[in-house]
Amino acid sequence: NGSGNCVMGITAAPQEYDTFVKLAIERPDVEKTYKTFFGDIYQLDVRLLPEFDVVTLFHLCEFRTEKNDLYGALTDREVTDMLTDKTRPGGYILFYTKSFAFDTAAKVIAQWEKEAKVEKVGMYETLLVYRKTA
Repeated sequence: NGSGNCVMGITAAPQEYDTFVKLAIERPDVEKTYKTFFGDIYQLDVRLLPEFDVVTLFHLCEFRTEKNDLYGALTDREVTDMLTDKTRPGGYILFYTKSFAFDTAAKVIAQWEKEAKVEKVGMYETLLVYRKTA
């Protein structure tokens, strides 16, 4: 849309990934600044991640189960910490308060807020917004 933004997304939903692949084929210009990867967020490797201006954790606590423990997956808190570490100072971390798992996520967020170098900015519609301070 001319904003100059670059987006990197990850999805574990095959239908979402297939939709992205179809879009990339039909409109190759989109893929210049918009990338979507198929994968498990609980298996992200910090060495492969760029520095982010904005991180969205809209599905925090929605999909992790004890099955993830079988393959040494990250926890929701570890994912939050890793993505916070990869957010540049002054960047934003956003959470979706209407998630079906937000009650659980809110506990992770509360502890993270106490320990991470972030400040709560406030609410924007259904989004809980934080800024990384250092």
